[in-house]
Amino acid sequence: MQFADSILKVASGGNVSKNTSILKTEGYLLMARGDYGGALNIYNLILDKEPGNSYVHFLKGKSYHKIKSLSSAREELEVALKQFPDFPLAIEEYAEVLFESGDVENAVLQYNNC
Repeated sequence: MQFADSILKVASGGNVSKNTSILKTEGYLLMARGDYGGALNIYNLILDKEPGNSYVHFLKGKSYHKIKSLSSAREELEVALKQFPDFPLAIEEYAEVLFESGDVENAVLQYNNC
């Protein structure tokens, strides 16, 4: 989280979309390293500035899915899909979460929407 704190200090006075782009990059890097908790922290920072960002809700849901927090993953993916119903990556991730949660019938319906 030290790197994220440094980014926030550097980016605190500039353009919000530029700042969140830097944070998104850090979130991607953390996910690639398998640090899903760190990525979740970054995505929370972004959502503080851009609460309606469906892509970040998707990334947050994906991170929760990776750490097997299926109910939190489902909630975040539902937010992403409510904001952007035709988001194929979110639909697929949501279907996987539903399947792993034992909701096979709804998972199949979601897979058919991809």
